[in-house]
Amino acid sequence: MRTIRWAAAALCAIALAQGAPAAAQGVELTVAHYGSLVQGAPYAVAMEKGFFAEAGLPVSRIVSGDGGGTTVRNVLASPFPFGEAALGAVMTARLRGQDVVAVNAAVSGPVDMFWIVKPDSPIRSLQDVKGRKIGYTNPKSGSDYLGRMVFDAAGLKEADLTLVATGGMREGLAMLSAGQIDVMPVIEPILTTLGPRFRVAFAYADHAPPLTQTIGFTTREFAAKNGDRLRALLAARRKAVDFIYANPEETAAIVARTHDLKPEVAKAVIERYVRDRYWSRGDFDKAALDAQVKGLRLVGALDGEAPAWGQLVDASYLPADLPKPAM
Repeated sequence: MRTIRWAAAALCAIALAQGAPAAAQGVELTVAHYGSLVQGAPYAVAMEKGFFAEAGLPVSRIVSGDGGGTTVRNVLASPFPFGEAALGAVMTARLRGQDVVAVNAAVSGPVDMFWIVKPDSPIRSLQDVKGRKIGYTNPKSGSDYLGRMVFDAAGLKEADLTLVATGGMREGLAMLSAGQIDVMPVIEPILTTLGPRFRVAFAYADHAPPLTQTIGFTTREFAAKNGDRLRALLAARRKAVDFIYANPEETAAIVARTHDLKPEVAKAVIERYVRDRYWSRGDFDKAALDAQVKGLRLVGALDGEAPAWGQLVDASYLPADLPKPAM
C-alpha cells in the first residue's frame, strides 16, 4: 500500500493569499491517513463523483495527515483549515487553548480493530489471552486504549494481561510471526491484505461500545466567516457516505484506485464497512463521544476534565435533516 504524499500547493496558496475569486480557488482538505487507511473514503468518492463541485466547492485534492496532533497542526496551518483527525487529538488541541471546533462526526460506530493470532494458536476468544503476550503499537495509541476498553469490558484485570509495546503495527506482525508475542491488533485494509496467514481471535466490536474515532473540525473563526462553504462541504461528504452505502461495488473500485489496493481487497473491506455502517453521515452520537473519553482515560491520554461537548462540538453546519442531539 502507498501513503499519498502531501504538500502545500504553492499556486493555490498564492491565489488564496491574494484574495482570488472563490470559483478560482483550489481547496485542499487534510484527512488523517488518506490513501492508506479507508477512513477517508467518503472524500475519495466525493472527488470522483464530483459532489464537491456540485456543491460549489472547488476541492482540488485531498492530502494525507499522519494522524494525531500532526494532522491537527497541518489543518490549522492550511488556507482552508478543515480536516478530519482523531477525536482525541482535537480534544487535546482544545484543552491547550486552540479554538478548534468539531463540526461533523466522521468514523463513529463499530471500531475497525481486530486481534489476530497464528492459525494454529490455542487462543480462540478474549478470555484465552490470560497469561499470553498481547502486542500493541505504542503507549496511549489507538491500539493501546482500544485494547484496554475491550479487556475492561470483558472483566480482565491488569494482572491478567502481559502487554508488549511493539513500536508499530508492521513490527508487531513480525514479532507475532516470530512467536515473540501471541496476539497483535490490526486494522483494515491490513487485515484483509494479510489473508490466511493469521486468524482473527476477537474484535473490538464484539465486546466494547461504538466509539467516535474521527471527526471533521475547523476553527471557530473560519466557521463563522465561511459558514456557507462549510455547509456545502459537509453536505457533499454526507452525499458521498450515502453513495457508499448504496453503491459498495463502485465505491470499492474507487478505493482500489485511490488506496492502491487489489480490487478484491478493496471489495472485501468496503463490504465489511458498509455492513457495519462504519462511516457517520455527519451527525454526532453523544454515547459514542463519551466512549472515546473513557478509552483515553484508561491509558492516561486525557489529563483533567474533558472539554464539555457543548464547547467542542457545533452541529449547526450539518445538513438540516440530520439529528442534532443536545450536548
